[in-house]
Amino acid sequence: MPATGYRAVGFVRMDYAAQQELLASDLLGTDRDTDTPMQGFIDVDLSGEVPVDLRQIGFSLKLAFGNPTTTEPSGVFTHVWEPGSTTLPAGASFTFTVHAVYLPRPRVKLPGPQVIQASFDWQAAVDPVLERMCTVTLINDMAEYV
Repeated sequence: MPATGYRAVGFVRMDYAAQQELLASDLLGTDRDTDTPMQGFIDVDLSGEVPVDLRQIGFSLKLAFGNPTTTEPSGVFTHVWEPGSTTLPAGASFTFTVHAVYLPRPRVKLPGPQVIQASFDWQAAVDPVLERMCTVTLINDMAEYV
């Protein structure tokens, strides 16, 4: 580990997977043997879980969305991330606003007079008016995330 220039940040879980398929050559007319296949695009999946600690989550947000715009009206810092592109009472809070969300219509059986629970895999998109996908606002006592 280097002596300076890093910060240890905790996380709950991190999963990484990569795959690269071979693409068959579709070149015709060279001879009867097939040509060497080409390597396709690398498909990378990365997912993780970070603890929602109102002081430490800013480091994960900076990693995901870049530097925030930070204001300090009265000793409490407001950090706003607007990827792709308010003054609140003192205290700590975290708001994640997704501006354009699309939900599939699930097929849910209604078995009777019991409690129904359904989960949705939602998908976000860039809002055409705001020209961004989401806004993340974190209010806490951290001056910056370096």
